[in-house]
Amino acid sequence: MISVIAQYTYQGQWAGSVGHDMPVVNLFRSSGELSQLSGSRFFLATREGTVLVSDRYLADIERLQGTLQITDTPEKELIQIWPRLIQQVESAPSGETLQLETDTDLLIVSQVKGPGWIVVNALPRATIVELIRQPFSLLRWIVLLALGGCSSRPCSLFRRPGCGGGNANKKSNK
Repeated sequence: MISVIAQYTYQGQWAGSVGHDMPVVNLFRSSGELSQLSGSRFFLATREGTVLVSDRYLADIERLQGTLQITDTPEKELIQIWPRLIQQVESAPSGETLQLETDTDLLIVSQVKGPGWIVVNALPRATIVELIRQPFSLLRWIVLLALGGCSSRPCSLFRRPGCGGGNANKKSNK
């Protein structure tokens, strides 16, 4: 269970607080679309490193009753970069999304206004490279097939003068 509390102000002065308890599972369900890329991971954590929601560590969060720390996960690169990540998030303009990189992941990071939670979507570099490579591989095959078809009929595509590819280019011997 996560408690979300926000202050209420009226005409610029504090008038009270509003709060709501939300089951972690409900928050996790609404975050499912953030990890559609193969191998990607989603985290919602406090600045101190308590993992509130994660698509990969939900069972651990529930087992430890919401006390799972990033340092308790096998996310070695995220653990190493966490202090710098927090520093950059805190120095960024409110609501800005940051991009950080590790040896194996691209991290998309932002801060949730109000509670100051940190949202991290870790995308594997290898998966991103593969997504970029696939269309280029297809394009390469298309070009190779097109050039292969032209090599058997070299002038039919371009119709250059003197190439012998059409009647208009033939000289008359009459």
